[in-house]
Formats: sequence, C-alpha cells, structure tokens
Amino acid sequence: MVRPPAAPVENVVAVAVAVAAKPMSKPPPRDLSLEGWTEALHDKWAANLTFQELRKGAQAVSDVYVHGRAKGGLAKRAVDGRAKRAAFACYYGVIHAIVVSELFGPRGPLRIPAGVRCLDFGCGPGALGAGLAAGGAEPSSVHGLDLVGANVEMARWTYDWWGLTGGARVGRLPRALGTPRTTDLIGFGWCVNELIPADRKALWGPLQAAVVAGSGILLIEPLSRRAVSWWSEAERALCHDGAKSIEFRVRVDLPTRVRDLDRATGLNHSEVGARVLFKPPGGSGTSR
Repeated sequence: MVRPPAAPVENVVAVAVAVAAKPMSKPPPRDLSLEGWTEALHDKWAANLTFQELRKGAQAVSDVYVHGRAKGGLAKRAVDGRAKRAAFACYYGVIHAIVVSELFGPRGPLRIPAGVRCLDFGCGPGALGAGLAAGGAEPSSVHGLDLVGANVEMARWTYDWWGLTGGARVGRLPRALGTPRTTDLIGFGWCVNELIPADRKALWGPLQAAVVAGSGILLIEPLSRRAVSWWSEAERALCHDGAKSIEFRVRVDLPTRVRDLDRATGLNHSEVGARVLFKPPGGSGTSR
C-alpha cells in the first residue's frame, strides 16, 4: 500500500498549537437560585427514584414528625431509607431554605452583618446555609453539625453547591456546642424540637452565656405549639440583649418540583412560616 507523504514537522506543531489555543467550551453558568438548587438536589439524591417513590418518602418523613414523635430518634428515622432521605432534602430541605431566604431576603425582617461565621447545628441537608445564601446574606463560612452521617454528607454537598466555605461533621448536642465566638451566629434550624428534654434543657445555660457575651442566635422551629411546647423556656433563657421571638408567615412561589410534591401529598406550602428567636452577633434582634 502506498502511504501518503508525512506532513512536515512544522505543520504538525502548528496544528497542535492551534488546537491547544482553541478556547475550551465552558459549562453553562449555575443557576444560583432555590429553583436551581432544587433541580440539583433532585439530580443528586433522587435521580434513581420514581415520582411515586419520592412522594411516599415525603409522606413517610411527615409521618415520623407528626405521628411518630413519641418514639424518639427523629433525626435518624427521618432519613432511614433512600426515598425518605431524598424527600428530606428535595422537599422539606427546600421548604426550610425558602423560609430562611424569606427571613433574610429583601422583604424579610432579619439581617446579619456580612462576613459572620454561621454555626449550623442540626444542619440536616444544609437548608440554613442555602437559605442564607439565597436570601442574600453573606456569611464568611457555614459550619454544620448533625447527628446523622447521611445529613452531614448532604450538607457538605449543599454548602459546596452554593459556594459556601466551611464544612460539616457528625456530632451530638449539647456536647458539641463548644464555645462559640462572640462574632458567630449560632444557628439551629428545626432541630431543637428533636432533642430529648434533658438535652434541650442542657442547651439553655451555655446558649444564654453566649448570647449575653455577644454571639448571635438563630433558633427556627415549626409554628405548631405541639412540636415546641418548650418554646417559652427558650424565650426565658435567650431573649436577652436584644434577642427577640417572632412568628413569621409569608406567601411564596414554590419551585416546580416542590409544588408537584405538594399536590401529590395533599399538603399546601403556598404559605410558609416558622417560630423564630433571633439576635445578630453584637446587635439587636430585628432590623425593621
């Protein structure tokens, strides 16, 4: 067989240089919104589940908190299976992040100084950090802690997705509280209600000392008094130096996937809300 003549070396080099110089195609910009995060959550944690499986997971998580509270172990039971774990992140996690984003967003009542370190105790899938980022707050870093390893994995992923520095680790309250800095925001998003009474009462003393010393506090829980019959204890312990307790409700436009699950489960989150106890680091409780 007759081979074609070899290309001159200088031509080969020129082609290689031209290929190397050709700009690489960039990935599309990430949609840094709650809708974009919801889609990313679904792709990461629910891609191998059918819609019916995810719906059943959402209903099972709800059953843990509404009907199975007396059994204890809520944090672990809420994510003990693929469908429940996915629903906990893609449905309830997003709803919680929406509440936080509305609290700290342009029409919300709360503000924190830019650059504070946020301690996200009971971090779950990272909803507190996601909500702060979506609402326009600018923490310097978010450091999550959760009893359940699966939640820690999800929170790390969430913080990374939003571009938040920090991390997450496994730990148990109240032992893992440590000694917060006076410039920290100490956050508890929908998790103090999961503690046994003895552990919850053991939190109030150290938290009170931290708030009096200047640390910020953000305690978010359901509006239902049944889930937080102890709320008055928190108010007595923590409403010092400008910390205030509020009930917050707001109508919202839900991400498409959350709206679809709402319809399928018979729930309605077109209005969301929470019971909130708040003081920013070194400041007073509400800005408006």
